[in-house]
Amino acid sequence: MSETEQHLDDEIELGVAPDVDAALLAELRAEISSEDRLALIDRFNTLHVADTADIIVKLDSDSRHALMALIGNDLPAQVFAELDENTRDEVLQQIDIETLVATVQELDSDDAVFVLEDLAIEAREEVLEQIPVSSVCPCSAPLSFPKTVPVA
Repeated sequence: MSETEQHLDDEIELGVAPDVDAALLAELRAEISSEDRLALIDRFNTLHVADTADIIVKLDSDSRHALMALIGNDLPAQVFAELDENTRDEVLQQIDIETLVATVQELDSDDAVFVLEDLAIEAREEVLEQIPVSSVCPCSAPLSFPKTVPVA
């Protein structure tokens, strides 16, 4: 039995719909194995971010690790917010700090919190240090007051 057939059998046992998901996952594994970065980027660019996240979750850990090494820095920021907590934790460890900063800045505040919560403390601090305060709280400028306020 080939490796692809074995993966298909494994996914059938896991309850993944073999007619759609298993075939797509087999194709993705082939593209990941051949390190076909452009094909992977093209494929994920045609998918909704929730579908992309779902696929990443369904990949085995080795395939997910290889995928993130190939295109992790090119995935839309929202994909990271759509991942389940365990998978997000795993893939965020493979993303460089510059991409993490850009990701956090692109996300809605509550999604950014989900991503930041899953980072190690050191990585979280490094990301937050690189984000301008005005990006974190754009309302902060109108709320700043002079240090001395004249009393009438």
